[in-house]
Amino acid sequence: MHERENLQAAADAWRRRKAGEMPAGTWDKWGWWAPVRDEHAPCCDWVCPNDKHPHANLHHCRTVAHVAALYGVDPEALRRQLNYPTERAHEGGDHYYKAVAVLPGDDGQEHYFSIFDGRTEYRLGEEKTERARQYHGGGLYCYVSPALAKRASVPNKSKLREAPRAILRCRAEGRYCRYRRGKLAFSRLTPLEVMAYSDGFSLWGGRQWRNPDDAPTQVEHWIDAAGRRHDSPILGY
Repeated sequence: MHERENLQAAADAWRRRKAGEMPAGTWDKWGWWAPVRDEHAPCCDWVCPNDKHPHANLHHCRTVAHVAALYGVDPEALRRQLNYPTERAHEGGDHYYKAVAVLPGDDGQEHYFSIFDGRTEYRLGEEKTERARQYHGGGLYCYVSPALAKRASVPNKSKLREAPRAILRCRAEGRYCRYRRGKLAFSRLTPLEVMAYSDGFSLWGGRQWRNPDDAPTQVEHWIDAAGRRHDSPILGY
């Protein structure tokens, strides 16, 4: 029984990927494609079409992972049967890194916030959850190395784009999406420790990074995205 299902899945995957066969689905009046009920699988719930990627569901339904879910077979076995490269090692663990903004709190301690929205606070040892979805549709973003996290590019509209930053080593778990340049979005993220601080942003010199145990250099002020001036942004400055 399993062998027959594997053969059917392999034939279906080949037709979709090599022969251009369309999965069962419908187009709406805006040009977005969605699978019909019999074509839908649990993995489809993680796909997030948008205006830039209206065919995201169509591309997903042509993948080996989706066909394997439809037929209830092992995706790695299906890839081997089709002579496709197997997937990279499963992501997750204690070796991921996130750049956050550092601001002083009323308690006199440093607090870590999302650079993008300026509201989401990250506390050491406290797990954050958000469903990871493709095409930056959701999730908690991090990088595979501290160096990549330090060079993290954030949108110009980010609330704390120019604020001093810290790099947090995190435990990442759950469903995830891979992006370019070592960036991932996980469904669960727990900050574990502070790896580095930046002493603010200089238009000419960029960011200067230091270890948490090193004495901070003097920073007189920084300007946020709204053009407001902030003095002594980090405790001890």
